[in-house]
Amino acid sequence: MEPSASCLPGFFMVCILLKITVLTQVMSLDIQINTQIPDTEEGVLVECTAESLFPPAEMTWRDSKGNIIPPSSTFDSQDRAGLLCLKSTILLKNRTEGPITCSIYNKTTNQEKRRSIILSDVLFRPQYMSLMSNNLLYLGIYLIFILFLNFLKGILFCLTKRLVHFRKRMIKIKKVWSNKTRACCPLIW
Repeated sequence: MEPSASCLPGFFMVCILLKITVLTQVMSLDIQINTQIPDTEEGVLVECTAESLFPPAEMTWRDSKGNIIPPSSTFDSQDRAGLLCLKSTILLKNRTEGPITCSIYNKTTNQEKRRSIILSDVLFRPQYMSLMSNNLLYLGIYLIFILFLNFLKGILFCLTKRLVHFRKRMIKIKKVWSNKTRACCPLIW
């Protein structure tokens, strides 16, 4: 009886060790960088997102020279599996030389993943930034145009439906007319 009792704790210990070994090697393979132009003329908003991280990792921004850029905001959460999701944004007011890099460093596994983006000079020119800040005006004009096109489409749909109904009536009238004229024609001849 004693050997089976000593076997059981060993089995559980092996399972726990295997589980820990597998979980400590999970690192996100997908780092996404998105850019946005805010409505104000402040600059360009750059966002870095990484999901499925375990154990917790650090997200940092660096310029092309390796200097750390402080984030404007950071956000972390957990998904349903209990893995960490990180999101960090920076607001760039001036153009940068070379790429901007978002890196995720995991202290436990000593792994680092990086994703870089190069922003065009055009994004930082005042005349283009003012055009991009008028997005609400252009959006309003676009929506009015789409509503107008849908209105025209509705009118066209109603007209074609009436035309189809009118054509069906004309076909019925022609059939009735042709049947009546056939009966009259033999009497005349």
